[in-house]
Amino acid sequence: MVVIVGMEGSGKSSIISGLNGRGVILKNEEMHRDFKCKYVTLRTNEKKAMTFSFIEPRGVENMLTGLSIADCAIIVIDSTQGYPINNIVDSEDNIVDPASLAVSMGLKTLICCVNKMDVVGYSQTVYNQLRDGAITYFKSIGIEESNVTFVPVSAQTGDGLLDKSEEMAWYEGLTLIGQLHTLDRESRTSRRLRLVVDSTEVKGTVVLIRCRVHYGILLSGRRVVFCPGNWAVYVDKMRVGGLEVKYAWPGEAVELEVKGPVNEMMEQGCVGAAIIDDKLKVAMGIEVEILVTNSKVEVTTGLQGYLCSCHKASFPVIVSQIKESVDAATRIRNKDTPTSLKIGQIGVVSLTPLVEVVVETVSDYMSLGRIIFCKEEEEKKDVVAVGVVVDVDHTELPKLNMEQLNLGKPVRIK
Repeated sequence: MVVIVGMEGSGKSSIISGLNGRGVILKNEEMHRDFKCKYVTLRTNEKKAMTFSFIEPRGVENMLTGLSIADCAIIVIDSTQGYPINNIVDSEDNIVDPASLAVSMGLKTLICCVNKMDVVGYSQTVYNQLRDGAITYFKSIGIEESNVTFVPVSAQTGDGLLDKSEEMAWYEGLTLIGQLHTLDRESRTSRRLRLVVDSTEVKGTVVLIRCRVHYGILLSGRRVVFCPGNWAVYVDKMRVGGLEVKYAWPGEAVELEVKGPVNEMMEQGCVGAAIIDDKLKVAMGIEVEILVTNSKVEVTTGLQGYLCSCHKASFPVIVSQIKESVDAATRIRNKDTPTSLKIGQIGVVSLTPLVEVVVETVSDYMSLGRIIFCKEEEEKKDVVAVGVVVDVDHTELPKLNMEQLNLGKPVRIK
């Protein structure tokens, strides 16, 4: 999955449209309001076919959702403006810089498209200045130069997207489609199966489970277990885009028709795995590395009343401990134990979930180990911090005194 982000008007949609010149849109999927995912099959001159899920989010909240499930981020830079270093915070002083958010959510592969090169006369000098300025900023927030690739393009004319540009003969690197083909496509398909439930529905004697494949390849006729709840099911049939298929690949939204004792209230965020592979476990404690992005909230020990969103699960947590601070430029942990974390600060924090939930470490299953720490408002989520899961405690913890916490009986958050 590839998320494409950038300032409004930088040309994100135009770049995806330009890539379609050598591909076929397999499906446009509305993931939720103002959030689209396009599946595009692309072919290079060498006739090598690969399928990519292009995620084009709108708005900061949707950008965070896109970053949380992507393997790679394309950051579009308008060549007439440069990297928006002066716009890394919004009108309320909350961090909205896509590069800072991407690295904090564990994305290690960044492609920077310097777009609208036709407007600046395909100038190598302008490109080099923008590139050097962006690299300097990236280093200050802990992004290594070796993890970023810069590609000069013009979405309007198609230069640098699919084929080498005669106007930019000075650029010796790969085109954008060439860079996409260098991505490690085996990292998800070769892993153990992981599905995440979006919804379930009972139609007479048939149970439908709508979910997304995150890792591994799902085969029809396979037995799958979902947790929390430990529901073991037999996948009788499955459909992708309304068509019955025998297998589903990572990134695909799939509807399962199953046999077995499935609770019709199996909730969004349940995680599925192959029974023969391994057993899923409920997380009793989670250690996360977070970047505080909200100027109005300090993260302190004992903080409660907030939600942690991870893959499709959204669950209440308590900040049980702030363990260490992290240097923003080097990403090295300090030996101090801060009392709080403020906007722009990074730290390692222990969270206690108040309901049963399955999460994975970002090193094991990246898209199942990214978190968004937020306050649920009536119409939107007020994001406090973003980060990654670095450790999970599966041991049973002492029961929480719910009356003392004044939270009442814990319930799953849909």
